[in-house]
Amino acid sequence: MPIPNIRFALLNYWMDWKHIDDETHEHLRVDSPTGAKRQLIAMQDFADEYGITRCFPSNEEGAERFTFALDRLREIIDINDWNQQFRQMNQALRANYVDKNKRKSNKVSACSKFLWIRFREKFRIYDNNAHKALRKLDDQCPGSVTSENYNVYCEAWNRQFVIYSDELDDVLRGTSDLLSQFTLSWDQRAGQAHGQEPWFKERIFDAYLYNYGRYMD
Repeated sequence: MPIPNIRFALLNYWMDWKHIDDETHEHLRVDSPTGAKRQLIAMQDFADEYGITRCFPSNEEGAERFTFALDRLREIIDINDWNQQFRQMNQALRANYVDKNKRKSNKVSACSKFLWIRFREKFRIYDNNAHKALRKLDDQCPGSVTSENYNVYCEAWNRQFVIYSDELDDVLRGTSDLLSQFTLSWDQRAGQAHGQEPWFKERIFDAYLYNYGRYMD
């Protein structure tokens, strides 16, 4: 399998940030001035990009299917009790979004992504590839992840992040030189500023885990 690479992960996330994450955060952050109609479109675009639209079966067409999810997301203003808030949101989405066979599917991936893009802290993004990687890297990562043990998944993520922290810092120190070679839209000041943000470093690690799990046998 290809060897996962932090530098490649940096490029992956830089493109995601420029393409979808930055704009979505501006629309969905707690103090965003964006109106509900535009926020629904932002949620739809984000869900399509990250492959979680299927988690929201609905008779509604287009962005309207996310109305219930947006209402629940907007209710969360602070995240002092982030784990309980995660469980409550997952429970609400499971109850509201059922498939044609009345099955309540797990919404952990969708919840983790929407809560992260709103707050950019505490919540760790869950997806199958990252989970596969963490199970290989961390023997305390749960075999399956639900809202009840999502915090254990986050703990495994945090432990590995600490282990990789120095390597991530080394890559980030060369952010401007590296990215300027690969993108014509590179803005040196923006890159340097975001390279100093904890959430940017964390999302590079997410990209690393995604690539690691994706290419596992």
